[in-house]
Amino acid sequence: MNRMYNLPDGRKSVVYAEGNRIMLYTFPARRGNIPIVLKEDYISDLTSVSFYGVIYFAYKNTEGNIVFDGIGEGEEKIFTYGNEEETRQEIKEEWIHLTLTVLGGELYLMYLIYKMSEGKWKLKSVSPFDEEKNSEIAEKGEEFDYWLEEIGKRKILSVFTGTSLEYCIWERDHFAPYMDERWQALFERMKETARKAEEERKEDRSREAKKQEELKQKNKELEQNIEHLEEMNKRLEEEKRKEQMECEEKLKYAKQRYDELAGIAVKLQEACRKWKAAYGGEEEWMI
Repeated sequence: MNRMYNLPDGRKSVVYAEGNRIMLYTFPARRGNIPIVLKEDYISDLTSVSFYGVIYFAYKNTEGNIVFDGIGEGEEKIFTYGNEEETRQEIKEEWIHLTLTVLGGELYLMYLIYKMSEGKWKLKSVSPFDEEKNSEIAEKGEEFDYWLEEIGKRKILSVFTGTSLEYCIWERDHFAPYMDERWQALFERMKETARKAEEERKEDRSREAKKQEELKQKNKELEQNIEHLEEMNKRLEEEKRKEQMECEEKLKYAKQRYDELAGIAVKLQEACRKWKAAYGGEEEWMI
C-alpha cells in the first residue's frame, strides 16, 4: 500500500513498491533528487506508518519472510512464523494482509494467519520492538478480511467474513466489540442486494447456457443439413460423370460406325468406276 507522509521541512514523501523494489520519493523534488531504493527483495504486502517522526515499513520478501525496517533506523528485523518445530508441522502457516499501525502510543504489526492445527483464521498483532507484546484480536472458522481506519481519534476495526460484518474500537489496550444498528442494517441490505444480484447472475447464466445449447443444436442440425447436401451433390456429380462417360462412349461408337460406313461408301464408289471403265455405260441402279 502506498502511503504519503509530511516531512519537517514541509515537503512530502511517499513509500511505494516498484517490481521487487521498495522506493522512497520526496517532492517537490530538489535538483538531482531521484527515488531512493530502500529494498530489492519485495514480493507483497507492503505497509508503512509514521511513528515519532520515523517512517517504518513492513513487507513479505522474495524468500517468504516478513521484514520490518525503519528509514534510517539501522538493521532490519525479520519475523519468523513460530519456532522450528511448528514451522515443520505447519508449513503453510504464514502471515498475510500486513498492517502497521499505532495503537495506544505503541507500534504494532497486524496480520492474518491460518492455524492449520485448529482449522481457524486468526487476526493477530505484535510489537516489532518487543515480540512479547502480542495479542489475538479476532478468530473465525472461515476465511475473513479486515480493515483498520481512523475516525477522529478512534481506531475502528472492521472484520468482514462475507456473511457478517463486525466492528471493534480500540479501548486503551485492546479492541472492544462495537455494535451499530445502522451499520448492521446497512450490511443486511448489502447482503440482500448481493443475494439478488447473485440470483440474477445465476438466471443470466442459465439463460445463456440455454441459448448456447439451442445454438449448439442448431449448428448441429445445420452441419447435418450441410453434410446431407454435400452427399447429394456428390451423388449428382457422380451421376453426371457417369452420364457424360456414357455420352462419350456413344459418340465414340457413332463416330466409329460413321467411319466404317464412310469407308464402305468409298469402296462402292471405287467399284462403280471400275465397272464403268470395264463395261461402259451405267446401269440405272448405279445412277
